Amino acid sequence: MGLNFEDPSDKSLVSTVTLGYIDYNQIKGGEDGFNYYSNIGLNHWAVLMDDVQYNKEGLGMGMGGRMAIIDSGNTSI
Repeated sequence: MGLNFEDPSDKSLVSTVTLGYIDYNQIKGGEDGFNYYSNIGLNHWAVLMDDVQYNKEGLGMGMGGRMAIIDSGNTSI
């Protein structure tokens, strides 16, 4: 699954979701710019958030990071 979230204030851009393939044209830097994240959840789809930035400033996740559940169909969110 690929998620491409565009700037919501720019109406000329469209966010996209791809299932079953990777559209490298949607990735800055193409295939070389692609990042892969392992599923660390036991009962949920989740990724490790250990180096998060907002507005170019680190949020200091500490303690080895946090698990972020990404399954939108999950009632844990």
